[in-house]
Amino acid sequence: MMTENEITAIANEYAEECVDPQEFSEGTYKELVEEKAESVAYVLRWLSSRYYFVDRDILLNQDIAKRVKEHRCVMLDIEEVYDLFPELAKEVQ
Repeated sequence: MMTENEITAIANEYAEECVDPQEFSEGTYKELVEEKAESVAYVLRWLSSRYYFVDRDILLNQDIAKRVKEHRCVMLDIEEVYDLFPELAKEVQ
């Protein structure tokens, strides 16, 4: 599961990209970003309690880089997953 700090960072980044600061006063902009970030964080918490997210850059540094570069999603053998993410292997056991 993602940490609360990771969720907050991603939610804030997404919210800031979604709300155009040119269209609102500074106060309204901050409120809208906060509201959007809270909504996104809620969804990320729910998703991360059920799924594992992997940063593509992490995978690009591995042997499977060729497969990842061509696709947004890649199928991995379970042993490849455990090799890449030993903490996941421990959790599954």
